[in-house]
Amino acid sequence: MVIISFTLCLYLFDPSMNNLFDSLWFVVSTLTTVGYGDILPTSLFGKVITLVLLIFGVLIFSAVTAAMASYFNKKLLYEGSEELKVIKSKLDVTEKELMELKEEIAKLNEKLDDK
Repeated sequence: MVIISFTLCLYLFDPSMNNLFDSLWFVVSTLTTVGYGDILPTSLFGKVITLVLLIFGVLIFSAVTAAMASYFNKKLLYEGSEELKVIKSKLDVTEKELMELKEEIAKLNEKLDDK
C-alpha cells in the first residue's frame, strides 16, 4: 500500500517524475535505503511527499524487524533449544532441592525451639 500510494502521489505531484516507473523506481530505492540518486523530487510537494515517505519507511521497517525478532524470540522461548531445556530441568531440580532444604531447616528449628 505504501509503495503504491507514494508512487502515485509522486507521479501526480512532482513534474520531475517523467513516468510511473520513475516514481516507482524512486520510491523503492528510497524505501530500501539504496538511494541511487538518479531520480530526485524537484518540487516542494515532491520533497514533502518524500519526507513523509522516509518517515513511513523507517516506521515500517522497524515494525517488520520488531515483528520478526518477536517471532523468533517466542519460538526460541516456547519451543526452546536443548540448552534451554537442560537449564530449565536443572532449575526445576534446584527448586525441589531448595524446598526440601527449607523443610529440613524448619524441622531443625522446631527441634531447637523444643529444647
